[in-house]
Amino acid sequence: MPIEENDLINMRAKMSGFIFPNVPISDFERAAFERAVNYQIEHERQRRAAVGMSLPEGVTSVAIGHFSASFDDSAFTGKLTRKTICDAAYSELLLAGLLYRGLEGRMAACP
Repeated sequence: MPIEENDLINMRAKMSGFIFPNVPISDFERAAFERAVNYQIEHERQRRAAVGMSLPEGVTSVAIGHFSASFDDSAFTGKLTRKTICDAAYSELLLAGLLYRGLEGRMAACP
């Protein structure tokens, strides 16, 4: 299934809040960022298809007779975290150096 432009725009915005700096600088970083965006969109599509429905807002557990289940509601917020980003997207960002906030020397303005 092709990815719609609106999905790309929304995921780029979410992914930008997850990386440092918030905008990829080099061609290498931009390419890795775009791959990560595509991986994450596909991951979220598969997750939605597997669930088959979304839980009503605020539902954190379900009990039916002797069966009960609790949900990690952070997975349903739409915010990217280490728990919700897929491994493929995380790897792309990590290998491109977009997840490390302590290295100021990668900035062009630094000596």
